[in-house]
Amino acid sequence: VGRSTMLWEVAVVLLLLAVPALPVCVLLASGSVWLPWVWRALPLGIAAKLSALYGVRIPHLERNRVSFVAHEPGRRQRVLVAAFAGGALQLMGVPRREFTRTLSSLCACDRLFLTDPDQSWYLNDPSGQWKGMEHMRALMREYTQHYEHVLFVGNCLGATAALVSAEFADAVVAFNPQVDALHDPRFKFRLGARRLPCHLSLPQLVYDGIACCTGHVGVHISKHIEGDMLSAALLTQHAPAAHISFHTHADHNLPGAMRKQDLLYPLILAAYNRMLATPSKRRCVWIHDPPPAGHGAAEQNESSCF
Repeated sequence: VGRSTMLWEVAVVLLLLAVPALPVCVLLASGSVWLPWVWRALPLGIAAKLSALYGVRIPHLERNRVSFVAHEPGRRQRVLVAAFAGGALQLMGVPRREFTRTLSSLCACDRLFLTDPDQSWYLNDPSGQWKGMEHMRALMREYTQHYEHVLFVGNCLGATAALVSAEFADAVVAFNPQVDALHDPRFKFRLGARRLPCHLSLPQLVYDGIACCTGHVGVHISKHIEGDMLSAALLTQHAPAAHISFHTHADHNLPGAMRKQDLLYPLILAAYNRMLATPSKRRCVWIHDPPPAGHGAAEQNESSCF
């Protein structure tokens, strides 16, 4: 990244921090009475960005962090599919559940949908203390220990999170993950990566997660997107266990492009069947008991994509 580009990024970061700083500080100083009204008045995309910048929690986004959907209410299945959402780093992007329609076509599996309101590659936690690794490990351990087989599916920053947490899965399907977001040619990813604490090395977390996975790790890359090809090159060099497939779609939102051509579901179904045909080497305790209280199939009606 050139010097002039870096100076431009610093200027934009300062602008983002300075322009909303006064009204936000006034609102915070005035207490919580005004904040719910302000968040409702703002477009959700803008509110999501201010929430990520200032660590103010928006209830609507927080409620969607974790959504468990049982295939059969009151009874666990033998398979869990967890979908890590991405796609929220656009200027007006809003974190929302992904792959809901695609995964609903899979038979006899429970589904776990995750979003990242902080837009931090799931490295921040709900308390805002940047303990996302501990939070995610506890969450994945809580859910995955009940299943014989676990499949992770992720898109964009969600694909990165799926790779980081791959030790809890029997198979991973990751679409266009960011590996070294700080040096990505796309400004939006570099800007987001500058928020990460210095002690969190995103590339190393990805490499370690893939190395700890005992099953098949499939990474799908848009070969006409420079930043995605950079991630592919890094994985080829530092994570040889990842199986990389290249696609001709000139779109970073690879799942969306594939779904339009009816290619997404067959790809995920093939990974699902391959996982079931392979004995699990993952440590697990299968407990055939009711799903966690407060979650259920009714949550499928939330707006989503794919």
